[in-house]
Amino acid sequence: MKINFLKLSAILLLVSCQTTSVQNQITNLERNPSAAEKQIGPHSTYSMKIIFHKVEGGSFKMGEAAIPTTIKKPYLAMATPMTQTMFSKIQIALGETNIEKINPSSFKFGVDSRAIEFNGKKVLMRPYHPVESISYKDILSFISKISNTSDPKVLTVLSEIIPGYKKGAKFDLPTGAQHEFILKKAVTEDNETMDPMVIRRDDKKIKKYANYAGSSPSPGTELVTSKLPMFVDDNPFWIQGNVSEWIKDPYQSSDPGSSPTSFRGIRGGSWYYSTYHLLSVFRDWHAQDYRNYDLGFRLVMTLP
Repeated sequence: MKINFLKLSAILLLVSCQTTSVQNQITNLERNPSAAEKQIGPHSTYSMKIIFHKVEGGSFKMGEAAIPTTIKKPYLAMATPMTQTMFSKIQIALGETNIEKINPSSFKFGVDSRAIEFNGKKVLMRPYHPVESISYKDILSFISKISNTSDPKVLTVLSEIIPGYKKGAKFDLPTGAQHEFILKKAVTEDNETMDPMVIRRDDKKIKKYANYAGSSPSPGTELVTSKLPMFVDDNPFWIQGNVSEWIKDPYQSSDPGSSPTSFRGIRGGSWYYSTYHLLSVFRDWHAQDYRNYDLGFRLVMTLP
């Protein structure tokens, strides 16, 4: 992946300056606890819960090589990336005590920041922004714990924040096929997919649906529902931009005869990159222990 180091340095300096007085930020935020909630907008349920929607199976041509691919069974996928507040709440229920592991995100600071208390522990966050700066290995550990838990505290939290959750539900990252299928299937209210908007460079329209480089005067993540949703089987999804997302599959080059690598795939574009990364066929990759402030995740769920 190519990095713009001048841009990177500027953003790191901004984050560094923001972190100089965490306790002062917590104190100030406690005096105005409704600041974050005022910015949620009309899709509050999708910001404050983990909502899964059913995606019906189907056939499509996958990747730049246009490989015929069929998803035989429907699956349940999160409508948004995982948020900082949902991830933190589950982490604390799982017994995590390290603040940086409870909320690893770089973008904790802003007008919508909150110091949220879970079980007596105050965690600074932008509650409805995506959790980021989390590695593939971190996510696998998280998934294993919530898929196999029998702890009543964890089960209670999962039941509270995931409508339709049942004990024994299994979670995973989406496969590359599952993620690309949603990207190709998601349409705007006027029935257009993202690909033609990107190809004709229709920034005015793309900005309505995706947070990408240049779409906002302030670089960084936004609320997971800050943009208009796109629709899959009439259900709303926020799947373009904001943060790129880890997928389950090993990365494999599209070159003929290539083999899977130890790297893991990344899809969906982010606030840091151009609209080209929003194309449904675009793929990136990183090492499994890599963390970055434009990289998050969403889950798929299988009910018992």
